[in-house]
Amino acid sequence: MLGQIAPGGPAATAGLAQGDVVSRVDGRVIPDADSLVAAIRAQQPGATVTLTATSPGGEPRQVPVTLGSERSG
Repeated sequence: MLGQIAPGGPAATAGLAQGDVVSRVDGRVIPDADSLVAAIRAQQPGATVTLTATSPGGEPRQVPVTLGSERSG
């Protein structure tokens, strides 16, 4: 389940929202949050991936997301 979504970030721009559940990245099954992080980090910034996401009470949908770069703290 997605937690906080950065306003104007790649997820928000793609239409994802807090509470959405991502079950696949480019067809790869995502069983948990660690797998989602690993799948995204395996991609290059600027790459476009297709997420399968489901909003609470909704149907799964395909969401293309263009990845940004990780913010340094």
